[in-house]
Amino acid sequence: MKNYKKISKLFIAVMLLLGSVAHAQNMNNIITLKVRKDSSIYFNKITAVADSTPIRIICGNIDSIIYVNKTESSISIDAHDTIMTIYGDLEIIDSPIWGWVSEYPNYSHIIEINASNHTTLTFLNCYNHVNLTSINVSNCSKLERLGCSNCNLTSLNVINASNLKTITYILDNPHIHNYLTILDVKNCSKLETLWCCYNPK
Repeated sequence: MKNYKKISKLFIAVMLLLGSVAHAQNMNNIITLKVRKDSSIYFNKITAVADSTPIRIICGNIDSIIYVNKTESSISIDAHDTIMTIYGDLEIIDSPIWGWVSEYPNYSHIIEINASNHTTLTFLNCYNHVNLTSINVSNCSKLERLGCSNCNLTSLNVINASNLKTITYILDNPHIHNYLTILDVKNCSKLETLWCCYNPK
């Protein structure tokens, strides 16, 4: 009976340890979104550094964990407040808006993106988010590609994104009213392609 109790305690301890490992996540990798309250934030493609990577999402009184794989998947997150914070080791965030041009403002619910100092993000795309005014990916050491065409940006911070190879910022949308006047690519030593078209400024 004593041996049985010892084995039971050992089994419980192991299971608790495994559970804590399974739910461990990197709370230092943070993406903060300013969004429209009571909207749905849709990510067409999202991937993580490994299968079953826990991603914590906090927005208003909602605090939830989802599990993201290396293979591409899509998710929709309800915004119960104007600030949505995403914790964890994501690699790809692809959130373009497609459809009739006249409908873009109705589906563009992200206003600002701050992914500064994120260490695993390699690709970020927010094509046609016509209500998006600010993107900060400074010090994103693994970011390789950034797509922000047809966004009403007044601020784009890519300083010290040391692995960034491509920036795509093409404006061919009638809903564009804001234009970048400054783009500092300081310490973006691997930058190969900068598409910046139809920006009158």
